[in-house]
Amino acid sequence: MQIIADREALKFKFGFERFKEFKYFFILLGIMLLGMLFGVMSAKGINPAVDTVIENWFKSFLNFRQTSGFGNLFFNLFLSSFLYFFLISFSSFGISGLIAVPIIICLRGFGVSLIAGILYRNYSLVGIAFADLIILPFCIANCILMLYLSAQGMELSVLFCNSIRDVSAKGIVIKPKILMLLKKILLCILCSAVISLAEATFTSCFIKYFNF
Repeated sequence: MQIIADREALKFKFGFERFKEFKYFFILLGIMLLGMLFGVMSAKGINPAVDTVIENWFKSFLNFRQTSGFGNLFFNLFLSSFLYFFLISFSSFGISGLIAVPIIICLRGFGVSLIAGILYRNYSLVGIAFADLIILPFCIANCILMLYLSAQGMELSVLFCNSIRDVSAKGIVIKPKILMLLKKILLCILCSAVISLAEATFTSCFIKYFNF
C-alpha cells in the first residue's frame, strides 16, 4: 500500500512539475477558450447592424478568395498571420507583454469563434462545411503556434518585470532567453508560412464548390 501511495505521489508531483513548466501555455489557452466562448455567445445574439457589417465583410472576403491568384492569396493569408506573430513578439520584449499578449490571444479566439458561429448560423450545412474545410483547420493550427510563442513571450516579460523590481538584477539572466525567443519566433513564422501555403492550396481547390 505504501508503494502504491508513493507512486501516486510521484505521479502527482510529476504532473504538477509539468504544469509549472507549461503554466503560461495553459493560462493563455484558458484565455483563448474564454474568448472563443464570448465569440460563440456574441454570434447568437449579435446586433443586426453589426451582423450586416460582418455579412458584407464575409462576402468581400469570399470574393477575394475566389478571384485572387494563388500567389496573392498565399501572401495575404501569410501576412494576416504574420501580423499576429509580430504583435505578440513585439509585446514580449518588455513588461507590456503581460497585458498585451493575453489581450491579443483573447481577441484571436473571439474573432475565430465569432466568424465560425455566424457561418454556422447564417449558412447552415454549407457554412459548416466551409468553416470546417477551409477556415478552421488552419486557424486552429495558427492558434496553437500563437499560444506556443505567446507562452515563451510571457516568460520573457516576467523576466523583464522581475529585473525591474530587483534593481540589482544580478540573479536574472535575460540575454539567453531573448536569443531563444528570437529563434522560436523565426520557427513559428516558418511554420505559419507552411500553414498559409496549405490554406491557399485548399482554398484554390475547394472554394469553387461553395456558393453563398
